[in-house]
Parts: sequence; C-alpha cells; structure tokens
Amino acid sequence: MDSTYPASAGPAPSERLVARLWEEQRPLRFPLATTEGEEIEVVYRGRRRWDRGPDFAGALIAWPGARLKWGEVEVHVRSSDWWAHGHHRDPRYGGVILQVVLWDDALTPSVRADGTPIPVVALASFLSVPLAAMLLAPQPESPAPIPCWRGPTDDGALGAVLDGCGRDRLAAKAARFESDLTCASPDQLLYQGIAEALGYSQNRRPFRGLAERVPLDLLLSCRGDAEALLLGAAGLLPSQRRLHLEGDPHVELLERVWDKQVRGRGLDPMASREWEFFRVRPANFPTRRIAALAALAARWPREGLAATLEGLVSSLEPRTLPRHLEGLILSRGADEYWDTHCDFGLGLHRPADLVGRQRAAEIAINVFLPFLVAWASHRDDLGLAGRVWEAYRLYPKRGDNELSRYVATHITGIPRPRVARSACRQQGLLHLHWGWCEMKRCGECPAQTGLD
Repeated sequence: MDSTYPASAGPAPSERLVARLWEEQRPLRFPLATTEGEEIEVVYRGRRRWDRGPDFAGALIAWPGARLKWGEVEVHVRSSDWWAHGHHRDPRYGGVILQVVLWDDALTPSVRADGTPIPVVALASFLSVPLAAMLLAPQPESPAPIPCWRGPTDDGALGAVLDGCGRDRLAAKAARFESDLTCASPDQLLYQGIAEALGYSQNRRPFRGLAERVPLDLLLSCRGDAEALLLGAAGLLPSQRRLHLEGDPHVELLERVWDKQVRGRGLDPMASREWEFFRVRPANFPTRRIAALAALAARWPREGLAATLEGLVSSLEPRTLPRHLEGLILSRGADEYWDTHCDFGLGLHRPADLVGRQRAAEIAINVFLPFLVAWASHRDDLGLAGRVWEAYRLYPKRGDNELSRYVATHITGIPRPRVARSACRQQGLLHLHWGWCEMKRCGECPAQTGLD
C-alpha cells in the first residue's frame, strides 16, 4: 500500500493506531518481515511507555539464525518520521532495535545517534483487513493479559512473594547507600537521594548532576538564596533561557541574587536542554521541583537530617513513623509563587503543593528507609536496623503509578489487587518487574515459581 493516504479514504492513520497494532499484534498476517526481507518473531512486543523516549521498552525480538535482541521499539506512521523527529541525534533512542511503521518512505535508512542502522517493519503490507475499514470501525478493547499468578490473590503465597521481593528491593537500595557512605557524608547522600526522587524518571539524571554541582554544604551556607543558587546552577533562570519576563518581582529577585551573590562562586551552570519538560505534568516541571529542593534546604535540620531520621526511628512507634518521615518533606502552601506557577510566567490550572503527601511518601520509602538500613549496617546497629525493617513492613500504601498497575495487572489480572496494600508489597511489584518481567526471565520469576 502506498504511503500517500487519500483524504477520501476516511480518517488519516496516526501513531496511536500503529502503537495499537504493535501492542495487540492484530489484525496482522505472520510472519512479519523487515523491509530488508528478514523474517522476525515477536517474542515480546515490549511495554508501552508514555514519557519521552521510545514507545515500547523491553521488547524481545527473534531474528534469523536464532538471534535474540532485547531493546526498545519506536513506532511512526512513516519511516521518514524518524528523521523528521530528530531521533537520529537523540541519545534517548540509543536502545532502539526496531522501528515499526505503516509505510516505509524514507530515502535514507534510519540510524541511531551512534550511526547504528535500525531495521524497519512496515505493517501496511501485513494487515489482514483493509486499512480504511479498520480506521472507520469501532476500536475493539484490548484483550486482557493472562495472569502469571495462578493461585489465590490473597495474603497467602502471593503475599509472601511480594513481601520477599519488597525486602530484596529495599536491601538493594540500602547496599548502594552503604557503598557511598565511604566517600560522602550521610547528609550529602540524603540530599542527593531526595533530589533524584524529586526528578521522577524523566529528570532523575539532571537532578543528580545538580546535587553534585551544588553540594549540600554550599547550599546550606546560603540558605536564604538557595532557590536562586539552584535554579541558576541548573541553567533554568529566565535570563539563561532567553525568557523575557519584565515586571515579575519574584523573577527579578532571583536574577538579582544570582548575579550579585551567587555568580561569584564560580559555578558553571548546566545547559537548560538537559532538563525535560516534554510529557511532564506541569505540577512536576523541574523548575517547581528545584524550588521544592530549595525550600527543603531552607529548613534542613541544624543537627543534620541523618541524625533527625535516626532520632525519629528510635523514639516513635513504627506505625506512627510514616507521618513524621513524610512531614520532613511535605511542602504545603509554603511558597506564594510556586504554589500557583509551574514555570516562570506560566500559571497552574489550580494551586498545588510543591511536595504533596504521595511524593513525600515515595521519598520516605525510597530514600529515608534504605538510607537508615545502610546507616545501621555501617555502624553495626542491629537495634536500629530492626526498627527500620519493622517500619517498612507496616508502612501503608500511599498510592500507585502506571508501572505498578501494569505489573499488578500482568501478575494478578487486577491493576490494584488488595494483596498489594502495603508499601513493601508495592515495592515488591516493582522488584518483580525490573528483576524478571523486563528481562523476560519468566521461568525464574518468583510469581511463577512461588506455587511450585
């Protein structure tokens, strides 16, 4: 079928359609083949992604000669879109092993940023029904996945599997903290961990770079100027991005502080392009999250955050600990400017806290508790370690995300199973995904072997 689609044929095909064809693997004729004539077998189509980067992650494709390739899949309507979208110079697409399109119209083969060519599958040649009829027909519901877990989804065997995986995930995070304790101070490690957590997945790397560029000791030495220091070092002040916002008092103050007090410290600002705004919720824009980090620095405990955390764990009952840990991070109604703005000159649809309860809980679970386990191990404090593990076991679920729902659905058939009602078990779902699902180690997966 020609890549020129006549307007008289009905609605024009979209990338959403191509993604659905690839995800559902229907209505297609098999075997599929690349535009170079190589037949392929789709062992696993990959997990649909919605953030910036390739559309499907963790795909597993079998090539002629019994070759298996694991990587990412990018979908387009036409193969030339690879070049039009600039993927050939974007390192985020360095793991793409296959481009899936309707039509191959590119004059030049698709290549990654390192020059590696990418095979293309043009699905129009493999459709088992006419494209025009498919576009006009009601969209069928996607078939529900067959659950990996075949037993009861209660607190029995499945609960034990999730508990064990949750403990393993916390132990792995703690091990990384403990290895870093040999080369950085406890509070610097906490500061870096909080920064990364504020960055979510899209901005985790630049946040870590910012925390290294502006270490905690420097930040605390100028608490009152922390916001200007961090935003200037991040390269996100309006003047650094060529945004003209005359007459905004908050912007003028930050620019003045950066120019007069901070620039003299010899900081080399990051490039603004390192930060991701695309497909990020406005309330989670990096400018707001950096402001949240600055607000946290302004109230950093004088005795140190590590000492504060240890004191809380040692003095409070495990069931009451979550509220106090989250209280160290929560920023509610604390900033007149950023509670109503997502970026300089851009207002929010409605006011939002800089850091809400769910994000504060995720920091407590993914940063505070692993750090405390590492801190206890570093000092051979078995009593502290026991209290932290008990707090983790009792920590309630504060919410879920797209990935945890995806894993829960594939394991149990239910996106929010009652068995995963604790933070430990939510972490267990993520541990299953990254340790087994993503790598297609199904035969070794605890969700498969737990009933043996």
